[in-house]
Parts: sequence; C-alpha cells; structure tokens
Amino acid sequence: MKLKLYEVQATEYNGEQEYFQSKLLAAKNISHARKIARDYFSKWYDDGDKPSEHHTKNPDEFKFICGCNRIKIKSVQRIILDDWIRMQITLNNITDMPDELMTTRIASSSAELLEACKVLTSYTMDLLRRLDNQINNADVEEIQHAQAAIAKHTKVIKNKS
Repeated sequence: MKLKLYEVQATEYNGEQEYFQSKLLAAKNISHARKIARDYFSKWYDDGDKPSEHHTKNPDEFKFICGCNRIKIKSVQRIILDDWIRMQITLNNITDMPDELMTTRIASSSAELLEACKVLTSYTMDLLRRLDNQINNADVEEIQHAQAAIAKHTKVIKNKS
C-alpha cells in the first residue's frame, strides 16, 4: 500500500507560553496517521515516566512533569509537500517572500533530474564506445571506473522508470 503525506498540528502548553508544532509523517490513511502522531507525542518529552502515564482522558492530549507541560494534537490532515514547505516559509519568515523564492518544484525536479541522468548516461556510454574504437579502454583506469559507475547506475535508473 502506498503511503500518503500527513501534517500533524499540535500545541504545547507549559504554564506560561504556548508553542505551535507542525510535524510531517507518512501513513496509509488518516487513522494510521493519527496513531503515529499519538505514539510520537506520548513519548515527546522524557520526564522519566512511562509513555502510558502521559495519556489523559483525551486521546489527543498528553501531560508531562505531573501536568506542568501538556501537548495537544489540534489536527491531522493530508497535505502535499510543496504546500507544507510554503506554509513553513510563510510561518517562519519575517518579510514578504517573492513568489520565485517560494516555488519548490520538488516533484517535477526529481523527474527532470532522472530524465537528465538518463540522457547523460546514454551520451557518456556512446562516447565511451566511440573512444574504445580509438584506444583500448581496458588500459585506462578512469574509463574503467566510469564504465563501472554507469553500469551500476543504469540499473537504478531503469528500475525507477
């Protein structure tokens, strides 16, 4: 089963201040995501107690140091990585960011990188074949290393296609 990306938003209360938390996790579905989040936050602060002692009557709230610190899960929702990155930049910046700095293009850039690797590998293999007609490639250590690397990574590239 393919995992999906989820964001967990929580608030930490320490008696004086509140802190916002945003965590990413990969899960099968929303129920699985909530379970992962609850497991994570039940062990979030090591006060020497067992994680089971951190639970309250609310399954999305945890107490630490006899209740002096609490953390409460506010939401668990499906998210796209680019959206989460954009929200984190917006949340953590102190000036307006130009749109060109906010563009992440992570999903398309990995596909573009894979395609560029395929083209470069093909081009390099062709050059090495042509060079082999002029000299004995087996005599040149660097060429042997290049051929071994290409052979190794060509299998990876083919499997990812």
